[in-house]
Amino acid sequence: MTNEFEVSIRPESSILGTYRDQSYKIEGVISEYIDNATQSFFKHREDLKRKCNQDKVVIRIEIYQSEIRIIDDAYGMNVSDFQRALKLDSPPEDTSGRSEKGMGLKTASTWLGNLWSVETAEYGSGKLYSASINVDQIRKNAPETIVANEDECDREAHYTIVTIKELNRSISKIGAAQINRLIRVISKMYAVDISVNRDVEIFINKNKLIYEEPTLWKEADTGEAYRKDFAFSFYFDGKEFALKGWAGIVKIAMTDGAGFTLLHKGRGIKIGYRPKDIFGGPNSYPYQRIIGDLEMVGENWAISHAKDSYLWDEGLEDEMLKRLKEELKDLIRNATTLRVSKVTNTPEAKKRIAKQTENRFKSLYKEIEKEQELQPSVSMISAEDKKAITPFESSKSEDGRTIITIPYRGKEYRFLLEESLTKQRNWIDIKLLPEDKSIYVLSLDFNFPLFERFNNDPKSYEILQTVSVSISLALAVSKNDGMEEWDKFLTILNQILRTMR
Repeated sequence: MTNEFEVSIRPESSILGTYRDQSYKIEGVISEYIDNATQSFFKHREDLKRKCNQDKVVIRIEIYQSEIRIIDDAYGMNVSDFQRALKLDSPPEDTSGRSEKGMGLKTASTWLGNLWSVETAEYGSGKLYSASINVDQIRKNAPETIVANEDECDREAHYTIVTIKELNRSISKIGAAQINRLIRVISKMYAVDISVNRDVEIFINKNKLIYEEPTLWKEADTGEAYRKDFAFSFYFDGKEFALKGWAGIVKIAMTDGAGFTLLHKGRGIKIGYRPKDIFGGPNSYPYQRIIGDLEMVGENWAISHAKDSYLWDEGLEDEMLKRLKEELKDLIRNATTLRVSKVTNTPEAKKRIAKQTENRFKSLYKEIEKEQELQPSVSMISAEDKKAITPFESSKSEDGRTIITIPYRGKEYRFLLEESLTKQRNWIDIKLLPEDKSIYVLSLDFNFPLFERFNNDPKSYEILQTVSVSISLALAVSKNDGMEEWDKFLTILNQILRTMR
């Protein structure tokens, strides 16, 4: 049997309609529901573990063109919590958790749609509570109360379901790209829950969220990752402010994914925090290489109403960054100075990358064959040449230097690669090895202005190596064919490249 009762939603219920006009991001809105569910679970973790053997909370977010549903199996709400969730300007009694502002469910649901409802059952209560909100009607009539329902249910039931219909803005037109982005962002926001503590499972449209930290760069000599954990405090305006976290240098640079994740009570509130004092400009190495978590600890740190930033104006952020920069000075220096040679300076790495370069020449040959089949009237490569280009021998390393061998036109061309560890005038220099005139020595400057932005990525290193070997092969073949001034091209190429940035 259903019992109806009234729930007060004062003060000034008409302002509810203004929530839809706020400038929120969908990831921030969806996170409000996740915060409510995780806080409910954390608060009642022991009861759920002891009474129904539940050691994690599952949150399902279903986004359709016509509606959005958020379902969780946390502890559920009793009648007091339920009434408080619907009442404007009514924070929870316990503000120590993530649901500290008391505006999350109402603000988020109204921002998403004009018609929304809540259904919840607290574990062991045997009571099911539900209510619906029509934002347009409340905005127009400004009622002091709404009608809610109470029903009987299984005492073992514990869940909350929020359903939003008549979706606002462009939410109803959200596509696969936006969903995929939402999955990536929410995964990182709740990385501690889903990948470290593993006590939260989140699904978005049946996709289980996972998060794996990018691979960190390792010191070649010790194998240890470039990572620093830190925790410190400082005084500002008579108050103590504490923070903790970690920072590391990623193996492969990221223009979008680097930076700090700002944490608040274990969940990310801002992703990609890259203050210039520490990270420099977008083209700097620290901007693309440093990653980590930064969590403010204690009640002295204020957070915005939308829980998407810290309120640290009037010098607090500047003071924090000054202390943090000092803490991370060695890591910042390494992020600035590390070069690909750090990850390619072992004989094994050099041999592996050289083999990848050789394989690119095999792929090129296959493309030549394919094009010749498509255009039989064009003689692109002779039968003799085709026979001469055979599978490559494995790259060999002599005295720690890498040799790439390329058979071409009945002759074997050998290139010994040397990476310049100091800046040189030319991007590439080619000369014959004095003790073996059949070997061309390639001296490459990976710090050359035009290319240095790529030198922290092993893939880019291999591609640049391929380009340099291709140029060298063309020059070597030209020399072998008796072309005069065969190396003049290289002089002109280096002159051109020196003018570029």
